[in-house]
Amino acid sequence: MKISNRLYTPGAALFIWQLFLSMNFLSMNGFSQTAPVDVGPASSSPTSSSWPTADGTFIQSGLVAHWDDRQWQRELQALKGLGMHYIILAPVLNTGPGNVSTTLYPSGLPGVRQEYPSDLVDNCLRNAEKAGFKVFLGLNLNERWWAADFSADWLYGQMETGNKVADELVKKYKKRYRNAFYGWYWVWEVDNLHTKTENVQDALAKALNINLDHLHLLTPSMPFMLCPFMNFRVGTAREYQQMWTHVFARAHFKPGDIFAPQDGIGAGGLQLDKIQEWYTALKEAVCTKPGLLFWSDAETFDQRFWTIAPLDRFIQQMELVRPYVSNIISFAYSHYYSPFKVNRGYHEAYLKYVRTGALPVLPVPDPVDSLNIRSDDGRIPAVAWQAPLQTSGIAGFYIFRDGVLVGNNQYSKEGQCKTSYTEQRGLPPGIYRYAVCSYTFTGLVSERKERDWQLAPAGTAAGKDGFIHNGVIAHRGAWKNHGVSENSIGSLKNAIMLGCEGSEFDVWMSADSGVIISHDPVIGGKRIETTSSAELEKVALLNNDFVPTLQQYLNIIKTQHRTRLFLEIKSSLISQERSLALTDRVVRMVRESGARDWVDYISFNYGVLSRIKELDPEAGTAYLTGDKKVEELESGNGSNVDYPFYSFHADTALTRNAHHAGLSVNVWTVDSREEMQFLLKQGVDRITTNEPEMLLDMLHKSN
Repeated sequence: MKISNRLYTPGAALFIWQLFLSMNFLSMNGFSQTAPVDVGPASSSPTSSSWPTADGTFIQSGLVAHWDDRQWQRELQALKGLGMHYIILAPVLNTGPGNVSTTLYPSGLPGVRQEYPSDLVDNCLRNAEKAGFKVFLGLNLNERWWAADFSADWLYGQMETGNKVADELVKKYKKRYRNAFYGWYWVWEVDNLHTKTENVQDALAKALNINLDHLHLLTPSMPFMLCPFMNFRVGTAREYQQMWTHVFARAHFKPGDIFAPQDGIGAGGLQLDKIQEWYTALKEAVCTKPGLLFWSDAETFDQRFWTIAPLDRFIQQMELVRPYVSNIISFAYSHYYSPFKVNRGYHEAYLKYVRTGALPVLPVPDPVDSLNIRSDDGRIPAVAWQAPLQTSGIAGFYIFRDGVLVGNNQYSKEGQCKTSYTEQRGLPPGIYRYAVCSYTFTGLVSERKERDWQLAPAGTAAGKDGFIHNGVIAHRGAWKNHGVSENSIGSLKNAIMLGCEGSEFDVWMSADSGVIISHDPVIGGKRIETTSSAELEKVALLNNDFVPTLQQYLNIIKTQHRTRLFLEIKSSLISQERSLALTDRVVRMVRESGARDWVDYISFNYGVLSRIKELDPEAGTAYLTGDKKVEELESGNGSNVDYPFYSFHADTALTRNAHHAGLSVNVWTVDSREEMQFLLKQGVDRITTNEPEMLLDMLHKSN
């Protein structure tokens, strides 16, 4: 039977406990570390119920292992100032690798040892009793749970162990701490992957009942709470609702017990825009169990980098679940926002929110300075920057690669922050845009500073003429895998950044003789040959691009000396005269722009190629149609071979014959590895492809 495992990171709940307890979580620079902390009035509670607030927090053993009563009291008073009432301490017995069991209290159970010299359960309950807090104690957890490779009988045995732990806890602490020792927490976190069948759901209900029946008899007034989680990638909200409805029908929950799912925002199981769907479904399930309370467990971390969540996200999480739940706890305020663990700005900003319903208004932070990128080995980039001069209120820095967040550096408690980011592994050949911005603890971000870094593939060393000669021609630019339009400014820049030998594109002539880049004769619903350039240039493409002109391409290509243009002149649908007029205009523009070294010409129109040779005898030209033999090309205008891939299957001597005639050979359009391999074995000079990354990768691996 398989019941639980955090799917978005295997064993993540366990790792959460292990990792964040040992981490010295972070403070923002620019604040005094010794200034007194405003924790709110000793008897404070939220001043209004018109906005959601957290009513409790998990406190894990690693955080409090060495706390004395003074540290406990200052933490609890800070939480009390926020209107919190609940503490969850769990598990009090943990069985780890090698079946080694440790407890947070002196236990008489066989085969267990106390993990810390101090009785952490007594410390927690004693101080909670004094401060007026209610404590949920988590019973036992066996880390084999995360492997999800156990039998139902094994799980039932674990529940019996939990009952023995409960017996000890009641005997040791209940009479002394009647008010503080308030409830039970079921540490076994259930997910929506391993509970899809009714057999597993029935086993889960039976396991719950082993604890529920015993605890309700042992402590009838104490509520029982569990915090399952969900991952939208492995199931639907409706399926999870049906699963819990089935379990609730069989589990012996009593009125006052608490179902408090983790909202999954920190660990990635849910996204903010999915909360409504999932909490609606779970509320329907809870409503099938009369008296069962529905709470939410708000995650205050970002598991991608094990960092603190900005406060605006935490508040949004609570706002989104509020219509469905009657209370909210946090995982975990004391670990991520405590004024005694991280910079007090987090706590003071949240305290203001608790009192007023709004975070403090802060200025947008200044951007970083001097962003640069280097690579010692040429494959692993290291990004570095300088923090802005004014760092007050800045919590850290976000690092992006090609618009995707890849790093999050936060200020330490001592006011230090790493201002660099190094990739963990080498990247594929290509051009990457890195960006860095600063951000505040309330979630405000600065302007991004950006810089490009290029990793050239093998075989992209420049020839004697300074240009790349790797035979990779990006068909209509590099667009397919980059979220940009074909024949766009973006696709041209991507081809250059990838290190392609050439970027192929197509031109037409507009009604007013402008040279417009497009493959098709109609773009944006406008027929190019009968529309003005001004109108055509307004047509929007992907990624904030617009239909480009030849002049724009020429301006861009001359900014570098590696990639060249393979310019296809389209045949006019109106007349051959217009085709030749376009040819005249194109060749003149190339010459006047000083771009002759950067441009080769291709066309399906043999007459166009002949005109080019008349205008510029040194120009490189290639014929696309594939209906002429090598001898005809050699004796004609001298254009090179640029034929479709199937021509090389029909005539396997085509490449050899062309080379014997002194003609270069290009092939279009090739998008599969098998076809690329076939043509490379044929010895072709260039391959035009919509997958330049694939061809570059093949060339890199072959060298």
